[in-house]
Amino acid sequence: MEVSEPPRWATSRLAKWRLKSKVCIFIDIIIFVEGLLVIALVTTDNIVSWFGNKVLIPPKTLEIIFGIAIVPGWIWIFLSVAIVTGFRHSKVPRPKDRKKLPRSYAISLISILVVFLAFTIVGFVFGGAKGSERILPNGLHQVSTLDLNNADWTTVGPKDYQMWEARFVREDEVFWIFGFAMSVAIGELNIARSSLRSMETLN
Repeated sequence: MEVSEPPRWATSRLAKWRLKSKVCIFIDIIIFVEGLLVIALVTTDNIVSWFGNKVLIPPKTLEIIFGIAIVPGWIWIFLSVAIVTGFRHSKVPRPKDRKKLPRSYAISLISILVVFLAFTIVGFVFGGAKGSERILPNGLHQVSTLDLNNADWTTVGPKDYQMWEARFVREDEVFWIFGFAMSVAIGELNIARSSLRSMETLN
């Protein structure tokens, strides 16, 4: 059986190191779990907000979690993809020998997308909004949103404050897309890792 010449992405020392390094694999696992946690947090908070406008995690805390998880995660993913694919310009061929995605895997991804898209739509049906909230030292509850007084800080009662918090959380539900994409990207890198191992076995 004749073995075709490996594509350039597979022969790059840096690409091989990225895919085989135990440290990189460990970081991949962390990023993958972070993606799942982002999905779980925003979806759970969104669903809870449907019942009595209550939230488990305030919008500000969610945004901090997003910043900690998503920003470093996406930087790692972009660098990893650049290393593994060689930026995939016209002179770098797309690997033809990478393993094909199992049909069950593709079906699972589509099913997950449909389910979480449904959660997002339902959240917007209940009412979503983009804005900020704060509680002043004197105990006053204030919100800032384009849906109220042109985004000027407005004093509201505790119940209205809770309602706006719930609306902000529902708007943040869209962040599950970033968490989902993070997890899928790490899964793709794992497929590339498996392809490299198979190629090395053949050689």
